[in-house]
Amino acid sequence: MFIVGRELMKFRLATLLLLSAFISSSGGRAEGAGPAQPIDQYEIRGNVIPYESVYPAELETIRQSCQWSACRSAHAVIFVHGIFGGDDTFRNGNFDWRRNLPEQIDGSAVDVYSVKYHTQLFKWLGKHISSLDEVVYALYHGIESRVGGSRSFIEMRPYRSIGFIGHSLGGNVAIAYLHTVKTEQGHDERARHAYIITLGAPLTGAQIADVGSWLKERLHMQRDPLLESLQRDNTFLRMLAHWRYSENLKATRFQCRRVHLYLAREGSTMYGVPVVPELDHFDFVFDSSGAAPAIKTFSGRNHESLAKPANKDDAIYKWVDGILHEEIGRVNNWNRTNGGDRLCRRIY
Repeated sequence: MFIVGRELMKFRLATLLLLSAFISSSGGRAEGAGPAQPIDQYEIRGNVIPYESVYPAELETIRQSCQWSACRSAHAVIFVHGIFGGDDTFRNGNFDWRRNLPEQIDGSAVDVYSVKYHTQLFKWLGKHISSLDEVVYALYHGIESRVGGSRSFIEMRPYRSIGFIGHSLGGNVAIAYLHTVKTEQGHDERARHAYIITLGAPLTGAQIADVGSWLKERLHMQRDPLLESLQRDNTFLRMLAHWRYSENLKATRFQCRRVHLYLAREGSTMYGVPVVPELDHFDFVFDSSGAAPAIKTFSGRNHESLAKPANKDDAIYKWVDGILHEEIGRVNNWNRTNGGDRLCRRIY
């Protein structure tokens, strides 16, 4: 019994160690409240239901400069953390990346938001764990749709563009969100989102997720939908890549403003483990033109530190800052060239 107990403890410790390498930093605690309940359990009956009581996420305002039509000349940047992430994900000591983005780029205001989605993944013996579709629809409903008759975020703040900076699973969440926007509202609304910058996103899955799921099965713990969505070469990630390719192809035919994808890769391991390894089949991320997105590997940066620049002179900060200047300049030029907010020239 002593040997069995000791081996069981080793499994538990190994699982915690491996999964902590995969997740965003959260100071060792799981985020917030429990998962969403099915929306059909709620009857509004003329009353506004608090958004956070329905969906397991919230959109936090970091910096806001405008409201209503004044936002048509401004841009929004939304940070999305990983599985166990939270406020600490994009902080390095006293330097909070989210609060240190430029206030203006190319003469336009830049507002900043942060998505916080709630999971209970450390509470492995509990009954409820959020799934990826819950998180993605939480983000969608927080930005695009109305809850209880209230105006949506995008109606109150019709930004010229919305871009994402997603760490780890947060990158996958942003990509899946974009597919949801296209499915629910079409290409014109999809084109409002100018870019997705991913930091260590497991676009083809992560071997560490396979290990974590295997260990949990051995320990007879509750299955983990978020971990399963990140297993290597799984059907969902393949389909998500296919949908993105097809949507880009159709958006090109419609002459829509392009949505660009950027990948930052970790160049160092955590605890000797490569959390998100090199992409082994690039067809997962090719766009409709056959060109791969901008991919940069940061030597010496592990999965966690990709999201934690030390200051504005940090390599990862400067890389992202360059992308923001390029993308916001591109969007402003599109607006000048194509007249107003028309985002797809061949959709009538």
